[in-house]
Amino acid sequence: MSRLTVNERPLAFDMDPQTPLLWALRDAANLTGTKYGCGVGDCGACMVLVDGEAKMSCQMSLAEAEGRVVITIEGLSPDRSHPVQQALVAEQAIQCGFCTPGIAIVAAALLARNADPTPQDIIAAVPNLCRCGVYPRLVGAIGDHGTANRLVDEQAQVSLLLGGPGVIATIALAPLVLGLLYSPEFVPATETLRWICLGMAVRIVTWPVGFVVVAKSRPGAFVAIELAWATINVALSWLLVQRHGPVGAAIALFGSYLVHAAVLYPVVRRMTGFRWSAQTRRTLLLQGFAVAAAFAAWRWLEPTTAATVSALLLAATLAAATRTLLRRVRGR
Repeated sequence: MSRLTVNERPLAFDMDPQTPLLWALRDAANLTGTKYGCGVGDCGACMVLVDGEAKMSCQMSLAEAEGRVVITIEGLSPDRSHPVQQALVAEQAIQCGFCTPGIAIVAAALLARNADPTPQDIIAAVPNLCRCGVYPRLVGAIGDHGTANRLVDEQAQVSLLLGGPGVIATIALAPLVLGLLYSPEFVPATETLRWICLGMAVRIVTWPVGFVVVAKSRPGAFVAIELAWATINVALSWLLVQRHGPVGAAIALFGSYLVHAAVLYPVVRRMTGFRWSAQTRRTLLLQGFAVAAAFAAWRWLEPTTAATVSALLLAATLAAATRTLLRRVRGR
C-alpha cells in the first residue's frame, strides 16, 4: 500500500509500488487532467508538482512518491483562478489543450520560485512539447512576447526541414498514395494532389507566422486575414474550376496560400518586427526550389526522368534536413 498526499487529500494506493505515478493518478484516483503523452519522459504532458517541483509522473513510481505531496492540474486551482491558468486563457494560449495541463504545472513551479523570469529562464524551465505548435503563444502567456518571434522562426525552419521532403515524396508518389490510401479510381486525381502539395508547402511557412497575430491578442486582425484568404480561395476556385475542371480548385488553393503569405508576413512584421533569420531564408529557398523542381519534373518530363530528378531532390533535402537538425540538437 502506497500512501501520499494528492491535492491536499491523503490517499492510499493498493497497487504495485513500481506502477508509474501517472497511472495511479489517472486510473485509481480518477485525476485525468494529468495526460499520457509519450510515456518516456520527453513531452511533459504528465507533469505534476511533487513537493513543489515539476516532475514527469510517467517517470516516477508510486514507491518514489511514497509520503510526498503531489499536486495535479485539478489541485492547482479548483476554480481555475490560478494566475497561470488565467494567463493561458487571456492570451488564447490553448489549441487542442492536450499538453496544457503539463505546461500549466511547469509554469506554476517556475513562477513560484521566480516571480519575474526572463525569456531565457522560461525557455530553460519549460521543456514541454506541443503537437499543435503553439510555443509562441505559450511564451507570451508566461512572460515575454518578444521571444515569440525567434520561436516562430525556429518552428518554421523545423517545419520546412521535416515537411519539405514529405511534400517532394508525395508529389513523386502521388499515384501510389492515391491508390493505396483511397482506391485506383482516384489515380486520375494525381495532378490535383500535386497542386495541393504545392499549397501545403506554402502553408508550412505561413502557419507558424500566424501564431504571432494570436500571441499579440489581435483576434480582429487574425479574422480579417483568414477571411481575406477564404474570399480569395473561393473566388479563384470559381474562376479556375470553370477553366480547368476539378484540378482548378487545387490550383486555387495554392494561389490563395501565396496571397495569404504575402499579406500575413508584412502584417506580422509591422506588428512585432518579425523577420526570417538568414538560416531560415536559406532553408526556405532550398526546400522551395526542391518542391517546385519536383513538381515541374512530373509535369513536363517523362516519368523515368521525373522519378530520377525527384529521387535526387529527395535525397538532397533529406541530407540537408538531417544535417541541420543534428546541428541544432548538438547546439542545445
